[in-house]
Amino acid sequence: AFPEERHRTWRAVPVAQTLAFPLAACWAVELWRLNRVRRAKDPYAGRANVVARAAEGFFAKALRENERDRVHGTAWYLLGAFISLCLYPCDVAALSVCALAFCDPAASLVGRSGLFRAARFNRRFANGKSVLGFVACFLVGVLTTWLLFRPVTGVFTVDDADASASFVILFGVVVGVVVAVVEFLGSKTFVDDNALIPVLVGAVAWPARGALLGWE
Repeated sequence: AFPEERHRTWRAVPVAQTLAFPLAACWAVELWRLNRVRRAKDPYAGRANVVARAAEGFFAKALRENERDRVHGTAWYLLGAFISLCLYPCDVAALSVCALAFCDPAASLVGRSGLFRAARFNRRFANGKSVLGFVACFLVGVLTTWLLFRPVTGVFTVDDADASASFVILFGVVVGVVVAVVEFLGSKTFVDDNALIPVLVGAVAWPARGALLGWE
């Protein structure tokens, strides 16, 4: 979309600006919804209680049970993508958002799959995460990094870059470890991992990319 820009130094702020309105709208709806949920549980809310109960009934059909009393993951997803696009160079921001888009679902899919759930070596932890989910998240992180930065044919390959495939793989390992750890520990924090993953992956990937693949 922006062929004249150097992706290793340019920040995709114009792209972030297109997310500003849906981000604000999504958070406004979420804050209104959570306020309705609180009012629906208040027996002294009067007429407002009727509206609140109607709103709660509507959203209850659209949300999973564990999301009804907290900010929905989509709002955190948009926030994390917006912050990454503003803070990091284009290639790092794209990698961060892709890590969220592919690694987090991979961990959930493998971790919850009945095929792997009963595996003897698939230990489950107190936070509901699993060993195989962690491994899947890591491997998808490595693969995603490779597809974006691989020599010659990668999306963000620079023609004059002298980085070999081994450096790209090492960079992928760094990204894979970070995204897997953040996904594993994300449930223990107030901020949803949909926001933590792109922001923290970008914070580590930027200097790692500079050291291994070059700054420009």
